[in-house]
Amino acid sequence: MKLVTRTLSEAEAREIEDKKMENQEFNNTSQYGGSFSNPPHSHTAPMKPKNWMTEAILITILPLCCLCNVLSLLGIVSIVYANQVNRLYFAGRYGEAEQASKDAKMWFLITLGLVLLTTILSIIVMTATEFGTIFWENFMEEFRRGLEDARR
Repeated sequence: MKLVTRTLSEAEAREIEDKKMENQEFNNTSQYGGSFSNPPHSHTAPMKPKNWMTEAILITILPLCCLCNVLSLLGIVSIVYANQVNRLYFAGRYGEAEQASKDAKMWFLITLGLVLLTTILSIIVMTATEFGTIFWENFMEEFRRGLEDARR
């Protein structure tokens, strides 16, 4: 069996390309006349920015409940901005959604920094002052009593 090759003329190549285009247009058109392909001027939405909602809620609730740190209430500002991210994004206001995401992150980090700073300062003050000494003595006494009660 011998393989024969030949080059196509310019007219034949154009005809083949036209048939390919017709098939492509046929495949991209529904039976109802609508096209499945996007028009060349269609706008695709950018990726949705992170909304920081989980972090904002955690930084607001956990330090308040566990450490009685009222500065964690600044996390409410972060929650407000985090809530705006989704609303603005789905409204098509992508730039504003991105800015709200940045603001939510900023307020989350500010709140986190303040909570950590005040917690560390509280520990230092409690260990370095007489109040801290009394607190730890009472704490250790209660701890010893609890151990003794558990042994009985």
